[in-house]
Amino acid sequence: MGPKGAAELLRRFGTLEGVLAAGRFGAQAEKLRLYRSIATMNASAPLPSIDIQMPTWDKASALARAWGLNQLGDRLIVLANSK
Repeated sequence: MGPKGAAELLRRFGTLEGVLAAGRFGAQAEKLRLYRSIATMNASAPLPSIDIQMPTWDKASALARAWGLNQLGDRLIVLANSK
């Protein structure tokens, strides 16, 4: 669903809970509530676990450059070279 469809549902039902109470997105209700908690910066939101890993600054630099963020790419390559 795109932003226009989501906005229409919120106009129609008022809140995410209203949308869910109307029987929409039943299978995704738990994940939608989680995403809302994360998006609203709820400090108690249960974030999914991720493996601990070292940043790959050189790959991040290349990605930043691919996105046209050259100054960020420059800063990231400095980090890559400092290791």
